[in-house]
Amino acid sequence: MPADFHARFSCKAKEYMYRIHNSESKNPFTTDLELLYRRKLDIPLMQEAAQHFIGTHDFATFCTNCTEKQNTIRTIYDITIEKQGNTVILLVKGNGFLYNMVRILVGTLLSVNEGRITASELDALLASRNRVLAGITAQAHGLYLNRVFYEDEF
Repeated sequence: MPADFHARFSCKAKEYMYRIHNSESKNPFTTDLELLYRRKLDIPLMQEAAQHFIGTHDFATFCTNCTEKQNTIRTIYDITIEKQGNTVILLVKGNGFLYNMVRILVGTLLSVNEGRITASELDALLASRNRVLAGITAQAHGLYLNRVFYEDEF
């Protein structure tokens, strides 16, 4: 690697995975590894809502502890949501992420699933830069750094 290579700052994109155990009963093997969500998930509705986050936006609404001086503009390249048995896997790929951004995105998608936020409100929610309007911050134990991209292979 070149002398100026830095594992964190030389990456072109990152992909985070968020795992949800979607069942009325706990899975004792994944209790601390996935979010337990007992309500039925409407995957097509969540996929439709997730499309509003793709692209370059100011994600200040989806950041905990962001300051006014901090650059909160990020690019999300892709969000996929798929169900595998009782597990729902969200993959979020972007050029960078703010503090708690993925967890707040997941919490907001869960709010859409529950009907507390509509998919049509998400563009205005992004533009508001108001953290209070977004969904909850989903629990940390479902979040994983899945991949780091150092080339333009994403």
